[in-house]
Amino acid sequence: MEAAPDGAAPAAALAELSLAGEEDLTFGNSASAGASDPAADRFDSIVGALEDAMMDEGFRERQDAYCRSNCGVFDDAEEMKLEYTPIFEAYVAMVEGYIEEALGAAVEGFSMEEFMGLIAEHEAELEGSDIFDLLYSLAKFGDFKDLMLSYKAEEEGGVGAALGGLTLSVTVFAEPAGGGDGGGADTGL
Repeated sequence: MEAAPDGAAPAAALAELSLAGEEDLTFGNSASAGASDPAADRFDSIVGALEDAMMDEGFRERQDAYCRSNCGVFDDAEEMKLEYTPIFEAYVAMVEGYIEEALGAAVEGFSMEEFMGLIAEHEAELEGSDIFDLLYSLAKFGDFKDLMLSYKAEEEGGVGAALGGLTLSVTVFAEPAGGGDGGGADTGL
């Protein structure tokens, strides 16, 4: 995973996935329908607040701190260790808690139960939306493990690990001072 242009951590790059520069998502009745639907308007306001919460620096800071403090446990082996489970569950709880806290502060009378019901009602409309794709990725263990491995690689300063185990080999060609054959030297990076 590439670092964000400002040098931010992998989590910040994940949170910035293609949401920047896109218009806010709206669901339900369109303006051309003439009348406004209060339920659709409420859903739209919750989704807007959710977008704001996921892009908030506070979320990135919490995610970054959590990943940095737990990434050392993870390795790139196929085996899924039992010790990963409580770390993942705590991460999901942290994300859910942050979202519920942020939406509770931004949307009057917010209820997670109501929101979950609205999501079920609008499921077809949500398919492929960036914000919900991001949310779904936050709750998938495979994506979480990849995120933790990217933090671990960053912490260890390993370019190869940050590139998913890709090994670079650089050959430098230079004319020797004595006019030799000009062969390259493999640096083995």
